[in-house]
Amino acid sequence: MLALILAKHEDSQLLTGDKALRDAAKDLNVDVHGTIWLVKQMLDDKKITLEVARVAFQRMKESGSRLPWKEVEKLLTSFSSVGELLVY
Repeated sequence: MLALILAKHEDSQLLTGDKALRDAAKDLNVDVHGTIWLVKQMLDDKKITLEVARVAFQRMKESGSRLPWKEVEKLLTSFSSVGELLVY
């Protein structure tokens, strides 16, 4: 909750994977993003490769992360169509 208060006070973005915190941020009109958005930004900026993203998501899945996996698949597929092989 402290992160949300700080983001609101500083008029900055909040990065979280917590659904309750995300919902609270939206209620307070705080710009909020999650894991999928962050990975997409890193792919867009070429900070990571598709393979690195794929492996990271696979590890998240294996550790029990509750990401919306269909959205993850869409993201990886959209980047794989740019020429990199998708093996997910």
